[in-house]
Parts: sequence; structure tokens; C-alpha cells
Amino acid sequence: MEFNAADLKLNQRGSRTDECLNVLKQLWTGERVSFSGKHFRMSDAMINPGPVQQPNPPIWVSGRRDAAMARAAQYGDGWMPYFYDPPRYSDSVHKINAYAAAAGRDMTNFQWTHFPYISIYPTEQQAAEVAAEQLGGRYLYNGDFLDIVRKYCLLGPVENCIEQLQKYIDAGARHIIFSISCPREDRARHIEIIAKELIPHFQSS
Repeated sequence: MEFNAADLKLNQRGSRTDECLNVLKQLWTGERVSFSGKHFRMSDAMINPGPVQQPNPPIWVSGRRDAAMARAAQYGDGWMPYFYDPPRYSDSVHKINAYAAAAGRDMTNFQWTHFPYISIYPTEQQAAEVAAEQLGGRYLYNGDFLDIVRKYCLLGPVENCIEQLQKYIDAGARHIIFSISCPREDRARHIEIIAKELIPHFQSS
């Protein structure tokens, strides 16, 4: 939608993002930058004031395809995919590390993050139905979203969600950012369960 509004081609989003990150990381050094690329051009440009974080604000790359993984290895300080199951998350960790190794990059401080949708209800079926209704509308999906949420989301009573989340941790995730998938009136309950039951389980394990 935003690409149509700006009269840009959707298939350029990857190359545009790569150029943006390339230019930003140069500008964040505080030096003047001249750049001529496929999408952006500038001469003797600089940013003032510069970033507080040094050498630059952390860049967490998201996405689902190999091009996004290569981008994370080249420009990113973290990786945060979405709609990944645990095996695919594990595969992405291996691929990003391989891209980084080929470039001679040290990944010691790289942040491995996951962005799971979570729906906590007494049964997995109820949780899946609620999540499918919430996410199907968000992603303008006209088909049955149940199979998608069953594959990628944390669903059911909190014990199920803990078990499902553990699989992502075993796959390599070290930072978790939950996206709660429920009606507005049920969000406070979700936040309380996550804070009082789910997070403490992993803090004590």
C-alpha cells in the first residue's frame, strides 16, 4: 500500500533497504558522505547531531527470506523474523552465521530475537480461533488463517505456550518480543499471565 502511494515498485524494497542501511551506517560515523547508488544519491552529506549509541543505533533486521538473512549478516546487529516455526528459526541462525563467516564478521554480540504471536486461552482450539480472527484481519488474509496460526503462534493455556516457546529458545532465540493476539478487552489478562507465569518460568530455568 505504501509503495503504491509513493509510486515505487514493491520488488525494489530489498535493494532500497540495503542502500539505506549502507548509507546510514556511513553517516552515523560523523563523517561527510558522498554516495551514488541505484536508488539514492548524495554529495558531501552528514548527520548532525549524531547518534547517542556508538558506533550506531542497533539495527535489528526482520524478514522471512534468505535475502533478509544476508542483510542481517551484513548490516544488522540482530535478527527478528516473524511467522517462523522453530526448525525454520534454527535454519535461519545457521544461514546468518554462514553469511557472516563468509564475510569475516564476528557475531559475538549479535542479538537473536523472535517475534511470536501469542494467544492464551483454556484450549488450543479457542486460542487458535481467536488468533486467526485477529491476525487474518491484520494481514488482509481472505482464506482460513487457522493453519497458519497453528504452525507459527504460541497457543492454548500458558503451559502449552511455555512448551512451544522453549522450542524457539532451543532453536537459538535469546530475546522474545511478544505480540498479543486477542481482542482489546482481553489484553490486560494476557499481559498479567505473561508477566506472572510465562516469564518467571524461564527466569528460573
